Amino acid sequence: MDPTNKKQKTTTDENAHPENDDDDKDEQYDELSDGSASSIDSTMEREVEWSFWDSCRDILMSAEMNLEINQFSPHKHGVIVCGDKLLQTEENAIDPAVYTLVVKHMNSGNDFSIDRSVTFAEVEEYFTAVFGAEKSNMVDCARNPVPATDPKKRNFIADMTLSIFRDIYDSESNLKHSESMVNSTCLHPAIRFACQAVTKGKLLFYPGEERLNAMNMVLGDDTVIYRGDAIVRMRGALELEVLLLETSNALGACTESKKAFDFYKALYGGVAMLKSIANQFKYGDIKLFKRIKVYFLHASKEEVRLWSVQYVSRHIYVVCREDTAKMPYDYNDLPSDITYFIHFFWVLKLRLENTISSIESLITDHEKKKKNDIYGTLSASENLEIIVEPIPIRLTERVHINKVPNHPDSFS
Repeated sequence: MDPTNKKQKTTTDENAHPENDDDDKDEQYDELSDGSASSIDSTMEREVEWSFWDSCRDILMSAEMNLEINQFSPHKHGVIVCGDKLLQTEENAIDPAVYTLVVKHMNSGNDFSIDRSVTFAEVEEYFTAVFGAEKSNMVDCARNPVPATDPKKRNFIADMTLSIFRDIYDSESNLKHSESMVNSTCLHPAIRFACQAVTKGKLLFYPGEERLNAMNMVLGDDTVIYRGDAIVRMRGALELEVLLLETSNALGACTESKKAFDFYKALYGGVAMLKSIANQFKYGDIKLFKRIKVYFLHASKEEVRLWSVQYVSRHIYVVCREDTAKMPYDYNDLPSDITYFIHFFWVLKLRLENTISSIESLITDHEKKKKNDIYGTLSASENLEIIVEPIPIRLTERVHINKVPNHPDSFS
């Protein structure tokens, strides 16, 4: 699909789009009740935030009209890509001062800056024993009981550690052989263990060239198929999609064009996941919807990166790099890299639990309002299906691999 054939609704004329009486203004005043100093301070903060996103919206609208910017650049489609120490490409560049504020804003809401020493404090002796053993005994040491009080954490650490030492190191699995080896031996087990650790088994893991249903829903075409290297869905009749995986070839083997293509493919897949949630729960409060983050994992070269996708304001989505970990390969890996890889997926589990909770709150609100709306009077300014309206973009490797922008990589 050529996104230039569709016109994005980014006008600032509120009469042209009733949804523009939207959440930003409502949120600006919704907590003013008693005129207290705290209420006034809160309102001032909301006004600042509103003006900030308005300035971002102006930048994105300019990018949309700029014919010199790559047609698949996120900025042309209302998406800001950010992250600590992330190097912007020319196609994605925005004012450095504005970009810094975006990163600061996204980091301010990050509840998952958890130090490994805190996560693994009670299991330090377990890791010391495993890393200190002879190679021939490491797998047996990994099978020892993990002294964690939380049974979910205990099982997760045991499964992850044993999988790394038995299935990668001891088996001498060559992750440089193929993308399939990276997925089946390293990433698929890690994602599965994270899903199994989620409270009450609320997630389903689908590995291997799995169809992203959200893309079909957003495109309105069942014949156009997006396939990811794995997809995680919420358990239930709707099986809402909350995480997808894209792996760019074997360990250390991907080209820059392949790395960029898979990243933007996953990025627009993540936006489609958000849009599908908005479509299915259109009665939900926009403030509840803003709390939802869906995710994609992108593995390239020797690292796996976690990216979040979030709707932040009218016609604006932020894709934020949340974390990066080096994938395990052989016995020469540093113990710190191994524990960080395990920690990376434990924190992913915590993030997904937060996403589930946010979506469940939206569903509850949707069902309540839908039940009370016996005359079908949901207004455009409250309808999530109208408010959340990104242009659906599905990229195919055969057509687009050399047409996407450069990958926004790290400068440190």
